[in-house]
Amino acid sequence: MIYYRYSRCHSHLQKPELSFRHRSQVLHPSVQAKTFREFVALAKHKPGALNYASAGVGSSLHMAGELLKKRAGIEMVHVAYKGAGPAIVAILAGESQVLTGTVAPSIQYITSGRLRAIKDAGITAQ
Repeated sequence: MIYYRYSRCHSHLQKPELSFRHRSQVLHPSVQAKTFREFVALAKHKPGALNYASAGVGSSLHMAGELLKKRAGIEMVHVAYKGAGPAIVAILAGESQVLTGTVAPSIQYITSGRLRAIKDAGITAQ
């Protein structure tokens, strides 16, 4: 049997890190924030008042939302849907106000003005 020594400096077995740097928030038009700073200020001013939709518990949209909450120091309520499609429909209907993740699935609604996208400017860990 072969044993390998673990060396932090020389290890080729790097643990995978989640990368949410190039993610954006898609907002319902009722949310008054136009920039990411305004969004964070609004969420801090009204903790728990905003709902964020995800494609289900443990999905990348859910993890992105939780990461945003932790790094920005805000409190939002998670609402899990059965996929990204129903989550986008919920944002369009106003059931949830925020969808954190990639913009691609909702681009047609953003360009038509039914939803608004704001960039998170790559929140990094402290």
